[in-house]
Amino acid sequence: MSRGVLLDLFDTGEFHEIMQMFHHSLIHDHPILANSVAQFIFTHTANDDLGMAETRIVQHLTEQLIKADEVRFSKKKCPLAQEYEYLESKEIH
Repeated sequence: MSRGVLLDLFDTGEFHEIMQMFHHSLIHDHPILANSVAQFIFTHTANDDLGMAETRIVQHLTEQLIKADEVRFSKKKCPLAQEYEYLESKEIH
């Protein structure tokens, strides 16, 4: 699956079952996609009406963001959020 398709998946703001299969390796070097995932999580953690399936997806995505940063740290790279802030362009070209 291309990163553009994944970006669209998270930018819609809707839950999809496929999100349960999202793996941290997809974002190790992709701060724009990682930011979209984080924004999706932030948007939905404020919602008290999440069902069990949606809560599981949010937890899974949060765990994947944490794992991605752990891998980056082991390779002496800055966290994804920090790299995102330093990007000149915030769009996938």
